[in-house]
Amino acid sequence: MKAAVIVLNWNDAKRTSKCLESLRIQSVQDFKIFLLDNGSEHQDREQLEHAASSFQNLEAHYYEDNLGFTGAHLKLWESGTLDDFENIVLLNNDAIAEENWLEELITTSEAKGLDMAASMMIQMKEPSRVDSFGLFMLNTGEILPKGFGQEVARFSSDEVCIGPSGGACLYSTNMLKSIGWFDPHFNTGYEDAEFALRAFSAGYSCEALVKARVSHEGSVSIAKVRDRGYLTYVQKSIWYSYFKNMPPVFILWNFPSILFKYIFILAMYTLTFNASFLQIHLSSFAYLFSSKFRRELRVQKSKKASFAKALEATQFFLLFDIQRFAQLFKKSP
Repeated sequence: MKAAVIVLNWNDAKRTSKCLESLRIQSVQDFKIFLLDNGSEHQDREQLEHAASSFQNLEAHYYEDNLGFTGAHLKLWESGTLDDFENIVLLNNDAIAEENWLEELITTSEAKGLDMAASMMIQMKEPSRVDSFGLFMLNTGEILPKGFGQEVARFSSDEVCIGPSGGACLYSTNMLKSIGWFDPHFNTGYEDAEFALRAFSAGYSCEALVKARVSHEGSVSIAKVRDRGYLTYVQKSIWYSYFKNMPPVFILWNFPSILFKYIFILAMYTLTFNASFLQIHLSSFAYLFSSKFRRELRVQKSKKASFAKALEATQFFLLFDIQRFAQLFKKSP
């Protein structure tokens, strides 16, 4: 078959059912749905089983525990169930795919010889605005959704990017067999960003496809676990992904930018008495210099990008961060 489409549920059968219905009406049907339930409560699981029962091309896997986004996908991958599919496609359960979404992902990827393809993810609450059009990286290490908040109409053609958001994307099975999939270091959040950078560093190609469209509510599952601990986890994940995949000379080249940016951030949170975010960044810095961090990097070795490749992947941080902080201050009371 051309594709295995994976949808993950965690106590959210109502949204997942709507997502599945958008797959029922796809313009191509040469695919199989793999529905993964991450240890949902009994009532939610019953609703999910009822919704799934009407699909002939669906295989459901009900896990007893919440394995996280990474763990759930890796369990299915390591079982060998996906080996015979040409492509692995992910769709968040809070996303609704347009009728030709899967056809665009598959046919355009084949025509262009892409290893990964990102979707045009559109904000469900503001349909004129982009949620993600692939991923890009700042030279200071952050991997971010490309085009977030911009007008959808500004994007009229496919664009090269380092990789896709895991919310709606295609991965070549051959690529996954070659370099592995999500890093088990992660739980929920940033695993797709690290994988995108790892695949890019290994020479694999990705484009964001303007006609492969989904409407995305955004961060529904993450909102259930978003707290100071989770935000600290994300910041540590940024450092981990950057140091794991970027060459040391590139990190040294960008050290002045990193130092300037984070001195500014620490000063800003100190002057505004934002103790919570100050603690998040201080904890992430402590992790950066810890023996645990060094052990994790030794265990999870990967092919690092060349200096030239790393330069190609990154955008200088200053203008982007000035605009971002200006927006934050504009929103603050």
